[in-house]
Amino acid sequence: MSPRLPFDPVRFTIDFLPYEMRTVRRDGLHLFGQVYYDTVLNSLITPEKSRLRVKYDPRDLGTVFLELPSRDYVKVPYADLGKPPISLWEHRENTKIKARIGRADINHAAISYATKEQERLLDDAIRQERRRSGQRMALSQAPTTRDDTPAKIPDVDEVNAWKTEFLS
Repeated sequence: MSPRLPFDPVRFTIDFLPYEMRTVRRDGLHLFGQVYYDTVLNSLITPEKSRLRVKYDPRDLGTVFLELPSRDYVKVPYADLGKPPISLWEHRENTKIKARIGRADINHAAISYATKEQERLLDDAIRQERRRSGQRMALSQAPTTRDDTPAKIPDVDEVNAWKTEFLS
């Protein structure tokens, strides 16, 4: 006899994810220093500042799942869709590195840069290990990798920073 499968596998997975209680703001949801936004959030902004359950997958912070009062879930992506998804561990490590350097403010461009740099280093290490073990893959069979060029940290004028988010 085979085990009984869940009726909705996606819902089943979301039910077991960790969560934080958050208030929906005008600019979206804030979780781990990241901002998440979707137009469906506009209808959830209330003057009484009710807190809703926000479920997240620690392996991929690119999207979160907001539990509605009706017990349904809404998938909410980063407000900045150009940001690469990172894990909670990567986010915490990047924040620690920035704290060690002495920058207390969170610069999302710097976090993205650090994440891309770590991915590039990981890809380089994998390539070197393949060369060492003699298991080079033909270029046509090699899995696609991320862009190897390091990202440039843009200079941000703090006074006009809002323009880069809303006008780009």
